[in-house]
Amino acid sequence: MPVTLSDSYESLVAKAAAYMGSGDTEQAIQTLRRVVTRLTRLRPETIAKKEKLQGLLLLAWRNMVALLRAEGLYDEAIAVTRDVYKSLADILEHDDVVVGCLEVEKGDVEQGIARLQRAWDDDHGNLGALRALADSYLYLGQCDEAVSLLRQALDQVSDNASAALVYYKLFEAYKNLGQVEEAVDAWNMGAVLAPDFGDAVDAVYRWLIDCGEIELAERYLEREDNELLRLLHQGIIEYRRGNRRGADERWRRVVNSDMRTVADAEAGMEASLWLDEAEPVLDLVDQILDSRVPLVESAMAMAAIAEAMLGRLEEAERWLKDAQIYALISSLPARKLPASKWKLFNERVSDPQAVQLFAPYFETGSPCREAAESAPE
Repeated sequence: MPVTLSDSYESLVAKAAAYMGSGDTEQAIQTLRRVVTRLTRLRPETIAKKEKLQGLLLLAWRNMVALLRAEGLYDEAIAVTRDVYKSLADILEHDDVVVGCLEVEKGDVEQGIARLQRAWDDDHGNLGALRALADSYLYLGQCDEAVSLLRQALDQVSDNASAALVYYKLFEAYKNLGQVEEAVDAWNMGAVLAPDFGDAVDAVYRWLIDCGEIELAERYLEREDNELLRLLHQGIIEYRRGNRRGADERWRRVVNSDMRTVADAEAGMEASLWLDEAEPVLDLVDQILDSRVPLVESAMAMAAIAEAMLGRLEEAERWLKDAQIYALISSLPARKLPASKWKLFNERVSDPQAVQLFAPYFETGSPCREAAESAPE
């Protein structure tokens, strides 16, 4: 029976995860640094033969880079990225996309954008470079540049799946610009080109509800296959129309339903928040954790809202910090928690101190429109 030594790679990665869970960023970084340093010192041909070591190195690197970004340590994040790409040259082709995004986040915008543009210009099959370049423009609030890039890309991609991705990014750009007709048209085109595109219909109707485009939102909500999500958002629509009784009826049906999936549980969490019932949200969080399914950032955000509703601000901030790290692991450049969760926070939490304290974790408006408004005339 194999024995896991106290300083084995697996043990160190597990220790780092525990440090991350407890909020000890410094110890987590130090532990992950040991893993990455040891593994990148191995000969590339050695690590190429061991898929388990490759997976551990990728996991340690992603988590380490996320924590370094959270601490503003971009030079080390870039250096360790280059080391990992050299070690995993057989499975990772170029480090330009990740390094470019890190440079944009660091503030070396011109250098980062130029690096990403070169990566896309050199290979129009490199959709990772296109996505990263578009996301960097959105991150910077330069949505017109993102639209121009993506419109050109429609003539440069070679298949429907790639074109569908471009249309989805166009949807995001127009959404940030507040251009409803153009955003919806872009989403519709993506849905025509890729059969699975319609699975993301919640991105459309959630945003349309937030924009006040209720009748249009209802048309897209009809396409939602998940009954609990459909009921949840029908309740939000009734609430926006001033029909609180109708809203409560739908939300109560959600929380009383049999929740079989994580999506169902998240619908139950949000319905409970709209019903001003915080404790059931935390019960659902515990159930998800007990099932050993990792929480995503939206669930973490709702746990934070529930804790804030109960006046437990330290616990709320812990959840928001966890959500921030999760977002850093899963996205480059960085993104905040969505504006829809900020609206929910504001509607459910009455403590002005909490609202002021936690605002930096959320998108509180469109970065593109904010950039336009702050630009000199």
